[in-house]
Amino acid sequence: MGKPQKIVITCLGSRGDVQPYIALGMAIKAAGYEVHMLTNDNHSQLVNEFGLNFVGCFIDAEDALKNDPLLVKSQADGDVMTFLNAMAEITKKAGERHFKDFFDAIEDIKPDLIVKGTLSEYFAVFSMLALKIPVVWTSLNIIPSNNHRMIFGFPSLPCGLNNVMVRKLLIERILTDQAASLDPFAQKKYGMKLQGELLNLRWWWDVIANQPFGYLVGVSPTVGKVLDPAPGKNFIYCGQFAMDEKEQVQKASDFGLKKQASGIFGSPKAMEDIKAFIEKGSKPIFMGWGSMTAKSPKYMVKLVAEAAKLAGARAIVFEGWAHMSMDALRSATEDAELLKYCEENVLFVGKTPHAWLFPQCSCVIHHGGAGTLSTCLKAGVPQIITPVFLDQWDHAYFLNKSGIGYGFEKKQLTNLTAVDIAEAVKKVNGNVAMEKAAMVAKEEVEMNTGAQRVVEFIENFWTKSVETGEWSKYVEKSIKDNKESNARCCG
Repeated sequence: MGKPQKIVITCLGSRGDVQPYIALGMAIKAAGYEVHMLTNDNHSQLVNEFGLNFVGCFIDAEDALKNDPLLVKSQADGDVMTFLNAMAEITKKAGERHFKDFFDAIEDIKPDLIVKGTLSEYFAVFSMLALKIPVVWTSLNIIPSNNHRMIFGFPSLPCGLNNVMVRKLLIERILTDQAASLDPFAQKKYGMKLQGELLNLRWWWDVIANQPFGYLVGVSPTVGKVLDPAPGKNFIYCGQFAMDEKEQVQKASDFGLKKQASGIFGSPKAMEDIKAFIEKGSKPIFMGWGSMTAKSPKYMVKLVAEAAKLAGARAIVFEGWAHMSMDALRSATEDAELLKYCEENVLFVGKTPHAWLFPQCSCVIHHGGAGTLSTCLKAGVPQIITPVFLDQWDHAYFLNKSGIGYGFEKKQLTNLTAVDIAEAVKKVNGNVAMEKAAMVAKEEVEMNTGAQRVVEFIENFWTKSVETGEWSKYVEKSIKDNKESNARCCG
């Protein structure tokens, strides 16, 4: 058979969900494979800019995050169940288009292998069980199969109930919601459905908890050891899927000079402005929350301005979806003293190459996304996490356990005050957290990149499992076992 030629990466979500898989796709392409990204419509320029084949199979994620009422509410409230309900409604509304475009692309590309990314469980499982396409399972989030503590900010429960809750309310819920909307189209196109026919949910839990071939998590082993001390069978914490500093800086330098450049990492002018600001005084803190907004843009910009002033810090602030700027601050407050402080000590910026910027800061304050967390670890600076929802709560817990920063484990971003943030800055700046962060950074740099480890896994998986027929036997047995289990349940 030889090695696989065509590899599809499927992932849905925001830039933060998709950018890591672009980095992974670049590594796979560099290893000699033809790579196709099947993702949301709004990521077309981004995917094409990095030389990968793009197929828009799913609706515009940014539009949904900004305008879908349930999604907006879930982020404002930090409510996981509202988020899952929102995703179920989106899949229901767009299910026919999603199913058709994805499987039309699969039939057209005829991939040898699929890499499953974020929120694409149904498409990967159906491709595996119905179309017999080998799948490599990956994730950007830590969802332990053995939950010593409850995840996502939920309270911990006794007697093993954490595992039951995670399995029923999260792992099985996501796939069940997707199947409810997509199975009618599978029945029409392929004459079979996933749930209740090819799939039994107990098997799906085993795919996550006891994957026989390997389940790859794009998270640093440093984080994995704290959040998942007893990982499932063949769990591999392989490190962040990310572009390195040189790649990020080069892309920023290309903006305005090359037609295809998206500006994902900013522009030459933005970098020059940052350099000039840093040279004027002490190391600044960085504050950025991306798509997250606490209460309102006016509240948000005033919060960060007051926090910087109370901490006595110089600050670089990412404008984000709240569109924070000096003009926005002037509209939010008439406090002349605060405005003067920020005019002299705060720089509002757009997109920047974080791998380049973060090492030049004294600490980084963010909402706790997995990508930003990992970039900070490599930068060697302490960080402060102000969580909103999902795994951001776990990352705050990780910071406190590891001693490389401070995480708000009990307060959501919308409930934090400027005093809270300023006190956290004082806690991590100039103390042992800075030393520990520097030590972790050295270990992170010495490890192979997560993307390269996935490439190595793919080649090993293909040679030892696919070519030998072991994977095919596993799939046939899984289908047989699932059907028998379904029959018992329905009998």
